[in-house]
Amino acid sequence: MKKFKEYADVWGKLPERERTKAMTQLTRGMPAKYRDAIEAYFKQLEKSGGK
Repeated sequence: MKKFKEYADVWGKLPERERTKAMTQLTRGMPAKYRDAIEAYFKQLEKSGGK
């Protein structure tokens, strides 16, 4: 949970390469339904410019 919050706080400021790496780390080993939900959440953050 701590990593999710850390990334959520800076998501809009991260370069594309770092976001891709972070997404891989955050969703590794998760069931597809959770992975999809997390990816959707961070895409929404990206659209809104962060938080």
